[in-house]
Amino acid sequence: MKKTVKAAVALLIAGVVLALAGFAMAGFDFGNLNTGGALVERTFESESDVTKVFVAEQGANVEIVPSADGRARVTCAENEAFCYDITEEDGVLRVEKRDLRGGTLGMYFGFWQEGTLTVEVPSETLLDVETDSGDIRMTGGTEGLTYSIASLRSDNGDVYVENVRAGEGESLETSDAIGDVQPGDITVEAGSGNISVEGAQVVGLSAMTANGAVALRDIRAEGIFATARNGAIRMEGITTGSL
Repeated sequence: MKKTVKAAVALLIAGVVLALAGFAMAGFDFGNLNTGGALVERTFESESDVTKVFVAEQGANVEIVPSADGRARVTCAENEAFCYDITEEDGVLRVEKRDLRGGTLGMYFGFWQEGTLTVEVPSETLLDVETDSGDIRMTGGTEGLTYSIASLRSDNGDVYVENVRAGEGESLETSDAIGDVQPGDITVEAGSGNISVEGAQVVGLSAMTANGAVALRDIRAEGIFATARNGAIRMEGITTGSL
């Protein structure tokens, strides 16, 4: 017991020392803890038709919304600490966040600003979105966001899906599957976060979280799989069978 107490005290002291070191690096000014500089908004618009979108985020929230004119767009916020690599080639749009802090001691202190990453996607799009610690929100309008296949993953954030439906997927083959996720399916995963899916018409729906709750409402699908290891699962207005 004494060894455990001593170890806990040692860890506490180490934490205090690191915190003081970070405060000293900021010149003992709380205002300087807001590091990375001001966020600058940037918008990228696709030059041609996009059928596949891949997003790799780190800490910012991600919003997926339908495009009003069939063009894919990305709106992001960048500063001296973070930027985005955005590329378009052969109908594939890739968005990847890049950490510019260099792995120095300073990256563990201060308040690093995070903007919201917004991606406007055309109909019938394959979506593969992942983030380390931000939320993912995928929403459609009154007609719903039409996609061909969608895989959404957040390690430490919530995932919300609202008013979406599966498209015909005519431009996609079985080989376009994302792992086990087939065209017409949507898979939502959260390591430590809640999952909410409402107003969806899909071929197959899979919702999985390790530490959080799953809420499914007004869903029409041929098949539904939901699991929450340490949380509740609530379903309402579920219809299964052929679409």
